[in-house]
Amino acid sequence: MLAKTAIAIPVSTDDPSLFEDEMAQVRSVSQLRDVQPTDWAFGELQSLVERYGCIAGYPQGIYGAKRALSRYEFAAALSACLNRIKELMEIASINSTSQEDLITLQKLPADFTAELKTLQNQVDNLEAKTTQIQTNQFSTTTKLSGLSIVGIQGRTLNRADIAPRDGKKDTKDLGTNTNVINLNLLFLTTQLSPRSYLFTSLLAASGSTAPKLSNNIALSYEYPTNNQLIVGDLNYHWLVTDNLAVMLGTEGVSMVTAFRGPNRFESAATGPLSWFAQRNPVLDIGFGKGGIAFDWQFAKRASLQAIYSSNTPGNPRKRNGLFDGHTTMGVQLLLTPTDVFDVSLYYVNNYSSDGCLLSFAGDDCLTVKNPATGKSEPLQTNAIGSSVNWQISGRMTLGGGLAIQILTFLVNQEL
Repeated sequence: MLAKTAIAIPVSTDDPSLFEDEMAQVRSVSQLRDVQPTDWAFGELQSLVERYGCIAGYPQGIYGAKRALSRYEFAAALSACLNRIKELMEIASINSTSQEDLITLQKLPADFTAELKTLQNQVDNLEAKTTQIQTNQFSTTTKLSGLSIVGIQGRTLNRADIAPRDGKKDTKDLGTNTNVINLNLLFLTTQLSPRSYLFTSLLAASGSTAPKLSNNIALSYEYPTNNQLIVGDLNYHWLVTDNLAVMLGTEGVSMVTAFRGPNRFESAATGPLSWFAQRNPVLDIGFGKGGIAFDWQFAKRASLQAIYSSNTPGNPRKRNGLFDGHTTMGVQLLLTPTDVFDVSLYYVNNYSSDGCLLSFAGDDCLTVKNPATGKSEPLQTNAIGSSVNWQISGRMTLGGGLAIQILTFLVNQEL
């Protein structure tokens, strides 16, 4: 019967994702790799394809005669088949249709009136939403998104021991006033091709934890610009192969953006409050702006990231080019032994023209002034480290890190 074979589209497979895609029209039974000439319904299927052309199959050439289908799937296939037969009748090309088939077809719409009506309503709603999106969309190639963070911070009265360190807390904290910090970001993601896009962000913020008492530890959303709009990111992303991606840009190219962090909550919006707690401080060194990075997934549970970036030199007289100014080179090996456990190993090399690491965590300015010039001397840093992260549950994560830094002051460098 037509109702048994032409409309039924069950599939026998262990991969449910195959049924999430739209069904496609079948032009020949040979397209269906799970239908064999020895199947009891092969002749009927072949006849229906050739006579009416209204059999649909799933992606990857699957028909699936052993999987039970829902009434909505049946209604969708029935609707398509009825439309096809109506077309054939209009062009008087249905002479081969038997009276029995026509009687069956006339009964089916009545039996599935509710499902067909629901299907039509869903199609109408989808078309209306599509029209609304097309009318009000920001751009056909660019996605606009953003976030805004507002925080209130304050510190209690305290004292600290700062340089020269002698074990005595002799410096009063002048930053105990409570104040408001806000961070506002707009993101523009422009799709240039199926495998590449341009990422731009605009940033405006105000407020900070300044003045700092001791260690330069900033909040994760602290980036004061006096509410002036600046470009935070301007970089191009290209998926060279399925396992290799490249990032190139003039803003926002740093280890923070280029390395896949083992800390899965590494975000100013949803992550830890302080910049220090978000990740191993070694990965913050350099705060790169322009540069190039790549990400290579060389195994299912292992990847390698590398970056070369530069920043504005603090002491312009001590080298200030793209390749000899304030520069950072980093390499990270990320391993995921299980779905909930990550381990990263990394090496970082940084040259700072004024002795400031720009890490915003800890003593990031380790300056030595030249007596002859009164200016801070350059600092060469080599660091190795590791971080681990264990996602205990969807709401709980345990992690930590270890790093060793070797600092070399270049006091004797010629001016």
